[in-house]
Amino acid sequence: MVSDTTTHQEVIADGETGFLASDTAGFIDALDRLITDDDLRTRVGAAARERVMRDYAVETMGRALRNAFDGLRPAMSRKTRLMVVNVFYPPQAIGGATRVVYDNVRLLQEAYGDRYEIDVVCTLEGGTDPLSVTTYTEGGVRVWAITAPVQPQGDMTAQDSRMAQVFEQLVERLAPDLIHFHCIQRLTAAVANVARLRRIPYLITLHDGWWISPNQFIIDDRDRVKLYDYTRQDTETFPARAQALARPLQGAARLLAVSESFAELHRACGLERIEVTENGVSDLPTCTRLPSASGRVRLAHIGGASRHKGIHLVRNALLANPYENLELLLIDHSLTPGTVTHETWGTTPVTRAAKVAQSDILDLYARIDVLLAPSIWPESYGLVTREAIACGIWVVTSDRGAIGADITEGVTGHRVDVSSYQGLADILGRIDSDPGRYLGPPGAPPATRQVRDQVDQLATIYDTVLAERRAR
Repeated sequence: MVSDTTTHQEVIADGETGFLASDTAGFIDALDRLITDDDLRTRVGAAARERVMRDYAVETMGRALRNAFDGLRPAMSRKTRLMVVNVFYPPQAIGGATRVVYDNVRLLQEAYGDRYEIDVVCTLEGGTDPLSVTTYTEGGVRVWAITAPVQPQGDMTAQDSRMAQVFEQLVERLAPDLIHFHCIQRLTAAVANVARLRRIPYLITLHDGWWISPNQFIIDDRDRVKLYDYTRQDTETFPARAQALARPLQGAARLLAVSESFAELHRACGLERIEVTENGVSDLPTCTRLPSASGRVRLAHIGGASRHKGIHLVRNALLANPYENLELLLIDHSLTPGTVTHETWGTTPVTRAAKVAQSDILDLYARIDVLLAPSIWPESYGLVTREAIACGIWVVTSDRGAIGADITEGVTGHRVDVSSYQGLADILGRIDSDPGRYLGPPGAPPATRQVRDQVDQLATIYDTVLAERRAR
């Protein structure tokens, strides 16, 4: 029973699907009829339910809304549904690949938003309900974050059928035309198998050693390079983990490496269909360097206090010799935000600080004279080193992989042998003996590839892959 208003008259047939009353007497009369007539109650209730389910169910209302919106907007072809998959996505700013993926998605949305409808799938760090999905929006893009269960092999777990089931439900719901997989540890290669078995074209970008080594960063605990040989996958000695990765790799429409040296590393493992889509550097505002308050050359190691990042080489080099004109800022990702400690390595003052938010990265660069990046694994790219060069910071890198590829030796920085600490110690000796040179800016850097260049290349690859699929 409701008041006899125009709105209610439009949706209720009096005495058939409900009752309309214009005054107190009308309400009393309707109540009396309902109380004393069982058949009337049953008949009106059933008719009302039928009307609601027919005209106001979620599916019906959804179709009505879609028709209304379609009528308001101009006719246009359906956008390509692109799914981008990476282990993390902002606000979970963990790892260089996450920054690359975020920049790619942001600029794809900006430059090609009329062509692509983008969804991102990632994992949720710190989630408490394994395999549950949390949905949020970041920069106008829908993000679907799956809480990954604990795996006995940790991030190197190759396959998880439970993750495949959750991912398949997302694929069913989002119906992607194309999937671009980046780092998929925790998600496991099971998600790529979903795309392969459903015959959805997909690409894999190779950011680290996850696909070609039992170690994510390729080297073992004795600093030895460990790689799979995919030309031997039919032999008894071919590792089980590599066997689980072989089909997802073979089923990819494209395998993309982020540098030529990393592509060569994968080709050496027997993966022949490797193309290069080199990463690009984000557009950074002008970085104004601040003078050193102590007069010492400010060294910085900001990749994290991990062995594969060469922190042991930095420590050993500083302990090996006395230096009068150096100080070190060490960004330790294991520290809680806001933590700062002070120590001394040999004669060099060391400040150890927690990870810096991306929004504060320019402030960090402003307080650095020389960036140290002596990674002992063959880095796939080196985003931070290229940003530092672009900001007018001297850079000292490893001679392995692509991390120092953009250095002009002696002009913008130095590449050193990292088979021991001696190569780094020699360069630190040069810096210590000529502080005036390294307190000033390096020479002009070479032109650096930008993220926009990478995104334009990706859009071309997407179009080619989709055209190939349509031609089949």
